[in-house]
Amino acid sequence: MTKKYLLLTIAIACCYPSHAQIFEPDYSKLRVAVSGGYAYRLGKKPSGDPYFRDISQGPVFNAGLIYFFNSKHGLGADYSLFSTAGSLASPSVLSNIKIAYFGASYHFRQPVFNEKAEWLSGIGVGYIGYRDQGWIDRVEGTIKGGSVGTFLATGIDFKIVKGLSAGIDINLYGGSLSSITRNGSTTELEGDNRESLTRVESVAGLRYNF
Repeated sequence: MTKKYLLLTIAIACCYPSHAQIFEPDYSKLRVAVSGGYAYRLGKKPSGDPYFRDISQGPVFNAGLIYFFNSKHGLGADYSLFSTAGSLASPSVLSNIKIAYFGASYHFRQPVFNEKAEWLSGIGVGYIGYRDQGWIDRVEGTIKGGSVGTFLATGIDFKIVKGLSAGIDINLYGGSLSSITRNGSTTELEGDNRESLTRVESVAGLRYNF
């Protein structure tokens, strides 16, 4: 009798992992992404002005981390740095602009293409900061500002090997400045004078899954 109970216990122990695997499939819990691409600012700007055209577009670098608490849902931290530059002859203006976003986010993922890829989407909120180092009429200065920022993302990761994927994303960041500071002096921006930091970007890079 004791031998029968022992064999039954061993059989249950052997079957349990397979049963658990059916209902709780193995999945990566940590995703680390590094991307680069190009972004375009969506705020209203004077048409045909080369200065505003130049400072509305430029390269972007992104990094993000997501912890998935089950196979489809996760929480993440996101960083994005957009850089651009422009100049005017009259009045003399030189701008070297960096717009950085730091935030927390919620993400959803779904296997596609017979599990050879994953579709992901995300939404987040954080801080978006503006910094312009340059000059106005040959007077050097740094313009700074910041506000609450929002983040929307969608993209797809194509599996290369286990734990490594190549991904492409389209992201949208939102935010605007109600005030700026230049060399210690603060200027309030109201109505149409608010500086829009909203931009859309397309990026590609590597995703590491653990």
